[in-house]
Amino acid sequence: KACFISSTCLQAGLGVFVGGGLSGGGNYSATQIKSGTSDSIGLFGSAGAFGMSGSGSVNLSKGSLGGVKGVVGPGKGLAAGVQFCRSTTTCKE
Repeated sequence: KACFISSTCLQAGLGVFVGGGLSGGGNYSATQIKSGTSDSIGLFGSAGAFGMSGSGSVNLSKGSLGGVKGVVGPGKGLAAGVQFCRSTTTCKE
């Protein structure tokens, strides 16, 4: 089985941050992965100085730990808060 997951997130918090870079992520599910949508809530943080930055976030939903990701690249500032994500999973046999 091959599955594709796309996520859209809304972040609300305090601070100012501008940056971009390379991102990596992971997901753990205690339930069988299947096609559909799911909502999750989590935390994010971003910090940068001297031209380099890092960001990270983690989301929790029923039976899974998803959206654990990090970004490294150019940027500056500091921001943190809560994020709400909706993920759509499409699986093919």
